[in-house]
Amino acid sequence: MRSVRLGDVDPANELRFDAIARYCQDIANDDALDAALPDALNFVVRKTLIEISQPAEFREELELVTFCNGVGSRWAGRQTQITGSAGADIAVSTVWVHVDPASARPQRLSQEFTDTYAESGCGLKADARLHHPPLPDPAPTTSIDWPFRRVDLDLFDHVNNAVYWSVVEALLSEASIARHRLRVELEYKAPAPPDRHANAHWLQTGDNYELWLQDSASGEIYATARLGPFAAYSLAGA
Repeated sequence: MRSVRLGDVDPANELRFDAIARYCQDIANDDALDAALPDALNFVVRKTLIEISQPAEFREELELVTFCNGVGSRWAGRQTQITGSAGADIAVSTVWVHVDPASARPQRLSQEFTDTYAESGCGLKADARLHHPPLPDPAPTTSIDWPFRRVDLDLFDHVNNAVYWSVVEALLSEASIARHRLRVELEYKAPAPPDRHANAHWLQTGDNYELWLQDSASGEIYATARLGPFAAYSLAGA
């Protein structure tokens, strides 16, 4: 169980995307630690899909249920279902890559991981490929200025995966996008190092949006996102 706190909501009283990402990161870490995996924290997020059927509200009590929903040779999928006492209904699917802590390069899943999650996920395949298109040339003229802060860094000394969702929140505000029945997929292209300055370029096509987070100096793309409405859950039946 988790209660929605003041620092988790926007001015409209709704749970933000970056808070959802933190919740899912915490429960994933807790689950791996509870399973006594020797390399429980040696995972980084490759991509995350969040579908909000009904947003959560301030002080709402949430129940989070998580399980492994697929594996690859060096990565694993995790699904988290979030339901609330006031009707919140949120589905999250994340692909985590298993990395060597010394080199930060992907490494094979451990036997302990396979043994622990065999029942829920090891008969299914997790797709770690990235599918979002490259930034158009020329880049869209609509953009959001986005400096990363020192407090955005995690113990790996790069911007934590949940922070990128605050850029999505900025787009929601800039374009007046409603959170209800909203589907957002975020792909991580490269880790952002300390004290970088980025531009979030975004492009609208009908009710759908694409976003590219680009380093202002080097031009490197750190992350991309796709936003749009959905008619029915795709994650619940996945």
